[in-house]
Amino acid sequence: MLLAYKPRFIHVLVAALLLGWLSACATIQPPLGPIEPSFTWDATFATPGTSLTIEENRRIRSTNRTGAASTTVLYQLKATGFSADEPVSLWWKKGALYDELPAAVDADGRIRTLGLDELWIDGYVPGQAVDLAIAAKGTDKRAHAKVIPFPVQARGKGGCSVSAEVETGSGLLVVFSLKGFKPGEDVQTTNQHKNKTVTIPGKASERGEIAALPVQFEQESSGKAILKAKGKRCTVSLTYTIGKDALVVQ
Repeated sequence: MLLAYKPRFIHVLVAALLLGWLSACATIQPPLGPIEPSFTWDATFATPGTSLTIEENRRIRSTNRTGAASTTVLYQLKATGFSADEPVSLWWKKGALYDELPAAVDADGRIRTLGLDELWIDGYVPGQAVDLAIAAKGTDKRAHAKVIPFPVQARGKGGCSVSAEVETGSGLLVVFSLKGFKPGEDVQTTNQHKNKTVTIPGKASERGEIAALPVQFEQESSGKAILKAKGKRCTVSLTYTIGKDALVVQ
């Protein structure tokens, strides 16, 4: 008798499991469209009395089944100006897209997100930024911070410097940041790729900076390019890669 009923029991069990799975699928909502924060993104902004810091804890080098190697970087996020019982979100800007992650700030200012005490990043290319903001829900209070795990940068003899942020996807948009120039001075910048040289005039801010200098390349461009910036007392030059050559996972 037991042998006669066993197949029937299995069939009933399978049917019940299948029915439960179908019911669960029916409750799954279709994916929503891209989300955006309610505030204007500014990687240098912080509401007075607040701050966000991104501190690197360690790096882990690993190889997957195909033999491709990559580096995982673990960051500790800390905030000031946010209380432990205050509802917050961690916003993550990835190119033109945004992620909103559930987060909480403890009494010591450490940010916990996705159930973890550290933020893990992997699969990054040189010049790609980790661009974050911690924002209190229902208010305009927020603080931004940005770090580049694998920087592309150079320093001139006079103290000026240049760094490049590569917009992922095509690797054809590079945004440069220039620092260390004389406040208010004219900075002559040239960008050379193969046989084409483009001159980009600019003026340093009161802090001696040009915060964002974008350079857009044509489709199918690749290889190396050179950006040079010259002020009255300092000149700096940076050789960098573009296109598919720039999208090499570290």
